[in-house]
Amino acid sequence: MILLRFFKVCDLKPLIFLRFFKVWDLKRTANYGSKHYNTKELQVTAARISPDRRSVELTVPGLQPTWCMEIRYSLRGSEGEPVNGMIHNTIHSTE
Repeated sequence: MILLRFFKVCDLKPLIFLRFFKVWDLKRTANYGSKHYNTKELQVTAARISPDRRSVELTVPGLQPTWCMEIRYSLRGSEGEPVNGMIHNTIHSTE
């Protein structure tokens, strides 16, 4: 399960951000930076919107710890304005 919380009230019903949801590995070396290895797109099977419309809980079967994850979203604010962004994160544990 992944929980995304937004600062402002959003129209989360379209869940447009699910089109960009991927993980990948890096090759750790003494040099800075690495190519992406084993890139995988993740399947979101369910999304539950909080009553205050500021959070969405995503169900991602088989989600595992990873060094690199990217979630891109494209939503609408409560007044119809675009709310776009990108999250880069690491998952240390899924328990």
